[in-house]
Amino acid sequence: MKIGPAILFLGVTAISVGAQNEGVRLDGYAAVVNDRVITIGDVLSYIQPDQDRLREKYRGTELRRRLEQLFEDGRKELIERALILEDAEEKKETIPDRLVDQQMEAMIHERFNNDRSAFLEALRETRMTVDDWRQKLKDRLTLMLAHRREVAMRVIISPSEIRREYEKNLAKYRVPAQVHLSMIVIKKKDAGDTNAAPCAAAAALRERLANGEEFSLLARKESSGPHAEEGGDWGWIAPSDLRPELARAVRQLKAGMLSPVIETDDACYIIKVIARRPASVKPLEEVRPEIEKKLRRNAEKRLYEAWIQRLRKKYFVKVFPVTP
Repeated sequence: MKIGPAILFLGVTAISVGAQNEGVRLDGYAAVVNDRVITIGDVLSYIQPDQDRLREKYRGTELRRRLEQLFEDGRKELIERALILEDAEEKKETIPDRLVDQQMEAMIHERFNNDRSAFLEALRETRMTVDDWRQKLKDRLTLMLAHRREVAMRVIISPSEIRREYEKNLAKYRVPAQVHLSMIVIKKKDAGDTNAAPCAAAAALRERLANGEEFSLLARKESSGPHAEEGGDWGWIAPSDLRPELARAVRQLKAGMLSPVIETDDACYIIKVIARRPASVKPLEEVRPEIEKKLRRNAEKRLYEAWIQRLRKKYFVKVFPVTP
């Protein structure tokens, strides 16, 4: 359900239906919640931005299938919104006009540089009156506050839940053994070049390194690798992330050692291992925010679905078939 804090503009630039959804007519009922009617046009207007993205990416049968699913998802969300608004109305939960005015003024300030005439022009372009817009804003605020009360504020994630989730998924937080390495790359002119000159040049550089010249200075001057400007420093990397020829060489090097010249189809390499660190597991404190966010998201989803189920039992809902 698309309830969240980004509610101020209310889609003022995308209210009209626009292009017709493939295989779906624009008139008629899509659903009814008590006395609240959701038309096909309401659903198409609601899903318009996603429709446009799908049309850019898909064609033919696949586009039709995805548009049909998008329509069903959009109708479901609008039914859920209508249920929440119906429940709020029955409970006489109203948003004060003062709060609506504050939100309206904030939006005009932020989106229209405090230019009220520009705001009114945007409404005219979308065939909305100020009263229409205010009602939509009031509905959005009602949805947001109801969601906060019934879902967000009811979720409490305990430290023990976080620890259990962490211990259950330790494999996810494992960090493989890594090496901090620097590399000089002498590229060949063409892949598969049999000319020995590039590797001969690399061998001469390796001898200079063995005689004490600084790796980073030579790398900046001579390397054609992607990190030459950083002195050939590749930072920390898992050997398995390197191409096989380089990974084999790195596994045999201790910290501080230079590799022999390593020849591949397209280049000759010299590697220096600066440091190593063994495989480890990220500590709980490092991943705690990630775990808590996941648990909270799952808990909110369960609470929301249970809430909607209660509302569906409480209020009349009828869904109409939509045919081409």
